[in-house]
Amino acid sequence: MIALAVVTSTLLTLAQFTEPYCAPRKLVLTQLLKVYRERPIGIGLEKRGQVVELFSSKHGDWTLISTSPSGISCVMASGEGWRVTPYNVRGPAL
Repeated sequence: MIALAVVTSTLLTLAQFTEPYCAPRKLVLTQLLKVYRERPIGIGLEKRGQVVELFSSKHGDWTLISTSPSGISCVMASGEGWRVTPYNVRGPAL
């Protein structure tokens, strides 16, 4: 119980930690959804079997996590100012 409280209180300060921070996936998702109001906006499978997910809030705060097959998620990066840009098939405009 004490360990869970320590993990939870550490995760509550995502913006202040040195990345990566790792915890069971359920705990990471709960904090992203309930505390930071971030929702999943993208998902992919990395070559080594890791699931990579991008979460973002309506205010533009974002978090990138990577989850191992064992169910441990690590916050790889987080920041602010996320916005969706239109996809251009021909590549970026120069």
